[in-house]
Amino acid sequence: LQKAAELSVKNFHNKAAAAYYERLLKIMADELKAGGIGKDNGRALIENMEGALCEKGKILEVTGDWDEAQSAFDEALKLSLRMRDKKRTANATLYCGIIASCKGDFKKSLNYLFKSLQLYESLNDDYGVSKVAGHMGYIYMSVNQLDKSLECFNKKLKICRRRGDEIGISHAIGNLGII
Repeated sequence: LQKAAELSVKNFHNKAAAAYYERLLKIMADELKAGGIGKDNGRALIENMEGALCEKGKILEVTGDWDEAQSAFDEALKLSLRMRDKKRTANATLYCGIIASCKGDFKKSLNYLFKSLQLYESLNDDYGVSKVAGHMGYIYMSVNQLDKSLECFNKKLKICRRRGDEIGISHAIGNLGII
């Protein structure tokens, strides 16, 4: 089912992909309930569930099903916290922030994004920090706080240059040009 979902996404069949992920998640949840947790106390299964929830949420974001996407990301966040996995928690928190901004709740979005930023910084994850900084820049631009937006996009630019991330550099420069 996961391969079918991935193939559906590649071919822009987002509704079908979301349905495949939903079926996959039900199977995983049933397996977890049935005690099919294995030697690792179900960690691998929970990690796969968290990943599938994030993928489903990203699809639902693209299709505009933001309430459903929020539910998927909220569940992914709960699982990542259950695993005490900082990187997965940072990622799920980032997605919650993105969905909040899609829904126009910029204050809630920034709360999520600040939490995600703190986690990525504590992990010394420059890629994660640059992603969050870029999203924060968009939020600040949307609410006409251009000084903060400039600060965020410059932070993203600095990190992307250090990492040699040409796509990130182009996004940061493009957004700086808009401001």
